Amino acid sequence: MNDWLTVGEIERQTRIPERTLRRYLELHGHHLQTRRQGRSVLVAESVISILQQIRDWYEAGWNAGRVEGALSESGLPVTVAVDGHDMAMTATEALQTLQQSMATAMTAMATEMAALRQEVTTSRQETEQLRCVIDDRLDARDRQLMELIRVMQQQAAEHAQAQKRSWWPWKR
Repeated sequence: MNDWLTVGEIERQTRIPERTLRRYLELHGHHLQTRRQGRSVLVAESVISILQQIRDWYEAGWNAGRVEGALSESGLPVTVAVDGHDMAMTATEALQTLQQSMATAMTAMATEMAALRQEVTTSRQETEQLRCVIDDRLDARDRQLMELIRVMQQQAAEHAQAQKRSWWPWKR
């Protein structure tokens, strides 16, 4: 089990200034086993040798990118925050985990999209069936109206003919 030390305690053990330690933690903290306790940052005792190596690299003239690359290549676990929980794993493990979760999400999305496509196809078929039923009913209504109009016109013509005969009594 790791003992957890404050930044001040690590400063006393390593003689690395506190501001420098905090900068290392800010830049490379994902490679270091740390945790927060209130406002304080606690660092695992096992990380002291890594902090000393980081200091040696910077003293040798390395820039932050080169130090980061060296830490990544060293196989140190990377702290990854997943759903609010910090997990320590190597970069390769983190990428594999990310790839697996993305594959799972993609599969779920593909399944959902297939279901949605099926639903859209079903809705289109139902819409087409309803359109046919509506068209048939409109055609039947139009035929009834046309028949009714013909009957009314015929009745009107017959009525007009009857009115015409009674108007001129000398014509038979």
